[in-house]
Amino acid sequence: IYSTEREAFDHEEVELLKKVTDVLSKAISDLRLMREKEKIEKFLKTVIENTGTSIVVIEDGKIIFINKEFKKQTGYSDKEIIGKPFTVLIPEEDRDGILRRHKLRLIDPSSSPRSYELRYIDKFGNVKYALITVTVIPGTRQVVGSLIDITDIKMLERRGTESEKKYRALFEHSCLGIVVVGIDATILDCNDAALNLIEKSREEVVGKKWTELEIFDKDMLPKTMEAFYKGLRGKTKPMEAKIRIGNIIKWVNIFPYLLKRDDEPFALINLIEDVTEKKKQEKELKDLAEQLEILRSIDLSIITGKPIEELLRDTLKVLQRKLDFQIATLALFKKKLVVSVPEGVIKVKKVEDFKLMSNTVKNILESKELNPIEVELLKAGMKVYAAIALVARDEEIGILIVADSREFKEEKLRFIRTLSNQLSIAIHEALLFEIRKKAYEQIEHNIEQFAILVDHIRNPLAALQGQVETFVEDKDRKAEMIEQINRIVELVEKLERGWVESETIRKFLRKERAEGRDI
Repeated sequence: IYSTEREAFDHEEVELLKKVTDVLSKAISDLRLMREKEKIEKFLKTVIENTGTSIVVIEDGKIIFINKEFKKQTGYSDKEIIGKPFTVLIPEEDRDGILRRHKLRLIDPSSSPRSYELRYIDKFGNVKYALITVTVIPGTRQVVGSLIDITDIKMLERRGTESEKKYRALFEHSCLGIVVVGIDATILDCNDAALNLIEKSREEVVGKKWTELEIFDKDMLPKTMEAFYKGLRGKTKPMEAKIRIGNIIKWVNIFPYLLKRDDEPFALINLIEDVTEKKKQEKELKDLAEQLEILRSIDLSIITGKPIEELLRDTLKVLQRKLDFQIATLALFKKKLVVSVPEGVIKVKKVEDFKLMSNTVKNILESKELNPIEVELLKAGMKVYAAIALVARDEEIGILIVADSREFKEEKLRFIRTLSNQLSIAIHEALLFEIRKKAYEQIEHNIEQFAILVDHIRNPLAALQGQVETFVEDKDRKAEMIEQINRIVELVEKLERGWVESETIRKFLRKERAEGRDI
């Protein structure tokens, strides 16, 4: 907000304007957070509605949500079941036990098993069996249950040979991988879905111990073995596991179920759900949220008018905290500015040295020759670094360097490469904002000087004309001097007209800035 008058705004008006800008900043931030929340809600709704597992949400003993798979599994529609007590799905003889578990879970989640087998009744009165995993949503009284139907498997256990054909059909055609493992860890059988998941033939799998498949990383193997032996003791519970197929990482949910023969453990049936794509989407969503937070910090810094150096330092701090890099440095070429976090670690201040860095990920210890930046990183105890060019509008505006004493994980590098494109645009806009701001200030200053100059010329000129009229007696000389004075007057009037035009331009700029246009 501008005024042509000096001291145009009093203290109360200035304070009011500050409050208005604070409100606007918060409103912009809230709108962005709202959009982020809407994206997350849409993503979660898509995942829940399209998962192959039945999901039900219960609050105060009543059903408040079911997904498509639940409707398909039970035959109920939203209208028929939403708002009803969840016990309508439980056989009467099992209700007391289920209700007891439910109440204990709300009081103390650890006092009630998270996963167990139950019987339920579908819309048509059929009694079915399911493996259920139950979780209390933190901070609420809402309980989420996910069910996997095991009715056919239970029938197999009860009917034996009579149900063999049904079992084989379920076994072979299930979209879930099914692996039957003996108590000695030998794989007794598996279906095609399981073989496709691990990309092996039946001959390579059946008859071998599951530990010999070498699909579990070293850090995951102890946890998986512990879960296996607990399962043989009847303490089965779902687990998430990371497996490696060649150079490809996959994520699976494993739902174990203990089979007994003559009341003795015989084998574990493991239902395996491939959740690699789901994990990927969750990771992308998390990365997106972190990228938005970093870019939001830049936007807020621009709005609050922070100097570019302070803005970049705040950005690097957020980046370092989010990705756990030990050193983060950013150099802007035209600005000849170098900012590092932590401060003082990189002592090289010449921007030209940073131009020697190329788009690369490099192990400093393996390099034969080191440039000045690599020397500084080595002194700081770093082992590897990634240098990423910042390009905006086909112009390389600077370079971002992150370094660590540990090897980089590929997911970190992928995140930083993706972020660098958005970061380049944000920084470029911040630089343009700073340039525009300085240009506006210079225009204001020039216009003020313009007006002062015109007044300074006009006043002595009027005095000079008066002196000529009074004291010069020679008519020819007086006429000549008056003519020259009039020529100067014409020039001053031209200057004054230029000042008026400049004032018009200034008003136009004020209007454009107030409306948020980019000049």
